[in-house]
Amino acid sequence: MIHTIIQSIKSAFTRQNKRFMLPACAAALGVVAGVAQPAAHAQVIYSANFDDGTAPGFANARFTSASGGVLKVLGTYGNETTTLTLTGLVPGTYYRVATDFLAIYTWDGTSGPGPDLWAFSVRGGESFEASFANNGGQVQSYPLPYNQGTFPSTTGAVTANITYNWPGCGGLFTSTYRIPLVFRATATTHQIDFAARNLESICNESWAIDNVQVDQLTLSSTSIDNCANALD
Repeated sequence: MIHTIIQSIKSAFTRQNKRFMLPACAAALGVVAGVAQPAAHAQVIYSANFDDGTAPGFANARFTSASGGVLKVLGTYGNETTTLTLTGLVPGTYYRVATDFLAIYTWDGTSGPGPDLWAFSVRGGESFEASFANNGGQVQSYPLPYNQGTFPSTTGAVTANITYNWPGCGGLFTSTYRIPLVFRATATTHQIDFAARNLESICNESWAIDNVQVDQLTLSSTSIDNCANALD
């Protein structure tokens, strides 16, 4: 299984993207070409869908109900950061954080007047930042990190340009991505930052997250390390 995932990652990314390949490879684990997949060797340690208006462990939390409650999310945000603090982690163990990321309205991706960027990072550790585009004819870096490739707008989206009625802004087309990040704990507590930059006004370009899940990867650290080392 590890060999199969190594080969799929090698074909999806060039060696210059090694920094992104390593956490992706670690996800035999539930990541293929930068997209979250069900993880075969995992135990859920945190889950939040924000439907009840709570966000345990989050700082700068706010809640929005779009289209009369059809969609309930953490957000919306502009050029801001919301942070999840995870406690009770086991140093030396790998974890996978996965979230639905919603790019709302006129994200320009790598094209002008962007780049419109969203980042997902473990403070002091692994990070992933990419550009996203909702407008036809524009390009984005996702599923690769920013400046490491370009793809048509909404590439990799679970749903693309679905219109929701956002309070105070009206009907805005929205694209949703399921994005993972794998990291190895170095302490019992870690902070996970979700942030964007270069966005315009909140009713023109904004974002939200939903369905955040953290898995403790139960595949041995040695197996995961061997997977990563095979990319050397």
